Amino acid sequence: MKLRIPNMLHLRVSYLFLLILLVIFFIPVNHKVHCLPLLYPENCPYEKVFLGTLFFSHVFYLIFQFLTLEWDILTGEFLRVIFYTIFFLFMLNSSTNFLLKTKISELFPAFLKKQKTLTLNILPNKKFALNACVLVISILLSLFVLEILFKIYLPQKLSITGGEDLHFPHNTLGWFTKPNLSTQIVGENLYLTNIKHNSLGLRSDRELGEKTKKRILLFGDSFIYGLGLDWNETLDYFFQKELGENFQVINAGVTGYGMLQEYLLFKELYDKINPDLIIIAIYSNDFKDNIFPKLTGSVRPIATKGLNFSIVEKINQFGGGLDVVKRKNEYFFVFSKIFENLREFFKRHSNFYQFLYKNRFKFTQIKEESYRGDFSFFTNKQNEITNFAFSTECKLSEIFTSLAKEKSTKYLFLYIPSRLEIEENTVRPTFDGYYDLSMNELNLNRIINELHNCFEKNNETNFLSLKDKFLEEKTGMYNTHGNHWSPKATNLTAQLLKEELFKRGLINISEIKSS
Repeated sequence: MKLRIPNMLHLRVSYLFLLILLVIFFIPVNHKVHCLPLLYPENCPYEKVFLGTLFFSHVFYLIFQFLTLEWDILTGEFLRVIFYTIFFLFMLNSSTNFLLKTKISELFPAFLKKQKTLTLNILPNKKFALNACVLVISILLSLFVLEILFKIYLPQKLSITGGEDLHFPHNTLGWFTKPNLSTQIVGENLYLTNIKHNSLGLRSDRELGEKTKKRILLFGDSFIYGLGLDWNETLDYFFQKELGENFQVINAGVTGYGMLQEYLLFKELYDKINPDLIIIAIYSNDFKDNIFPKLTGSVRPIATKGLNFSIVEKINQFGGGLDVVKRKNEYFFVFSKIFENLREFFKRHSNFYQFLYKNRFKFTQIKEESYRGDFSFFTNKQNEITNFAFSTECKLSEIFTSLAKEKSTKYLFLYIPSRLEIEENTVRPTFDGYYDLSMNELNLNRIINELHNCFEKNNETNFLSLKDKFLEEKTGMYNTHGNHWSPKATNLTAQLLKEELFKRGLINISEIKSS
């Protein structure tokens, strides 16, 4: 007996089923807003939506993910919802057909005769391969035409810099800059910037060698690293020029780091560098970086307080409430990583792709929560998250200070203001992008006040804020295409640091004069 496999599968759909489906799709339900990054889902508000709207927003989001080549933590949830919905619709259709053939046919035979059906072909026939090729070619041609139209009539602000390839996963730090790297990327001022790392993975075109002069080690995130700037525009370059040859200024900035990772890095680098003075830069996103898991790329160590992280699980503990975490549904991040280079290419060269990527949350009804960035810390919000974030930063500064004193190393904390604090015209457009921010809660002095209170409580005087000086300058302190500081800002900061270190007795002015 031969098993015959049909080349076509027919699915019969009655109009009665379509009518029932239409009614179901207009049922209003209370739905929890899809917040990113879903770290604290209990904070996401509910909204009333139709079931149909909910279903198609999921479908639309997955289409967007396909077009933008990006899979994130919502992918698993959305796929499950669509799978369950399709299974429900299939069972509903089968039940409707069964009722039409049995119960309804017995009660209303005339109705059954008038009842019509649609036939859906859901398995390929012999012409499937040809039709599929025609479909793929048509889609590609359509995308090409869209790209031309967008470039002419709706040009987008294309991405300028990458950065993910600058790092490698690190067991203790989460990630670290690659040693012996030499590359170029387009900076935030639209010209090529040269990136070089020495054998320690620090941004420098030379090895440290033996210690023959006083060393100053700069800790911080992408601002200290100099992302978007060329080698002769970074803070360490200008600071070295200010101090002269009797000092060696070393850049230990790593993009994406918070104070917790900087503290752990100091412990790793101390014996290799033996610095005389360390400068610990603080930026507004440090407060979230210390306590929130990273959604993309390598995971980071975080400070914990028994908070309910919905997307991670703890895999290691350093002690003192510091944990390394692992993301749940990690395979979606691995899958997304495959297309990372392709995504970066399209972000830099495709206007249509950038338009889709920039508006993906608007089109798919996904709403971001402000904790994904640092914007909630510029409000008067008093809740478990903001209070824990500020107290953690304060505690870490205390731990950092203790370690520096233990190593007989001088130190200075340096606050770098956000563009939001200096250019107030950027506030409203930023706040409008988040469902949980209100201009009525705005407090652009919140972070600097919290830091002053922290250092005053700890009797700490080695703290310098750049905010007042940046406000005096007002313009030109940040790059044209991006939110990192400009060469003007790094040059000004180097001058201020030199003056402040001398005033506080942290460096000897005679050594500078003799250089």
